[in-house]
Amino acid sequence: MTELSTNDIAQVLKKSAHAFCLLLRPVFGKETTYWTRIYGHNVLVLDSLEYLPQLIAAIIGLTEGSLRSDDDIRQFILKNSPNCKGLIDRLISQLKRVPRGTQAALITKMPRPLPKIGDIFENDTAIWPMSPEEAAAEPEPEPAEDVGSELDEETPDDGWCYEGS
Repeated sequence: MTELSTNDIAQVLKKSAHAFCLLLRPVFGKETTYWTRIYGHNVLVLDSLEYLPQLIAAIIGLTEGSLRSDDDIRQFILKNSPNCKGLIDRLISQLKRVPRGTQAALITKMPRPLPKIGDIFENDTAIWPMSPEEAAAEPEPEPAEDVGSELDEETPDDGWCYEGS
């Protein structure tokens, strides 16, 4: 069995995802230096776990490009957490390190376009939808058997509400 170091794991992770390291205060220079060596600018230091969901959502919004400016971040956080007005500048300061729009840039490099409403997949484990040509060649599914006809037509009068009664 091959043993991987924390750095090896982080390097593999960074190849397939936008990886971040979130540290909770109090942290000391030694810890920050260690994780910064591994994750680069993607190390954020949190004062509290109270606003962790908002911070994670803001990171996603920044990398996907739906949040673009400090004002966008401010409005997003205040809308979802009006009680964190005192921490908002510190959160924005931490979020300045997040690369903006990097996920949106990756979409143009994907082997196929992202799925849209109405796309047809070959099966429930398929990652990409079928092309229009593949979907057109796919045979129409058999209509589902009507199981309602197998049910007894008489509904029991036991005080429960049954479908169709």
